[in-house]
Amino acid sequence: DKLKYVIIDLEWMADVDASWLEVLQNLTTRLRENGIKVYLTSLRVKVIKKFANSGFLKHFGKKRIFAKVVDAVDHIEKKHEDIKSKPLEEYVPDKKKSKKRMWKYIVKRI
Repeated sequence: DKLKYVIIDLEWMADVDASWLEVLQNLTTRLRENGIKVYLTSLRVKVIKKFANSGFLKHFGKKRIFAKVVDAVDHIEKKHEDIKSKPLEEYVPDKKKSKKRMWKYIVKRI
């Protein structure tokens, strides 16, 4: 099975600098050139502002940015009925500070 989708969860990304933006732009460009669709989730306001000011938001596209990972997965599933998602593993970043659970998803063609 060939990789079709990548969802990058930026929930814990509080800030970005110019070199990180360049790395992200290069990564997303290379993935797209290889036919892989990239989605970003959980961006903080400060990060979104830097994306907009740097031109990355225009390059990447607003339609591929979602509030939560599950929203991106739902979008993929609705757009492509032959795609299903399965939880890969459960991840709890800090049990003391947050009981919220995040899921990493693997999306594959059946």
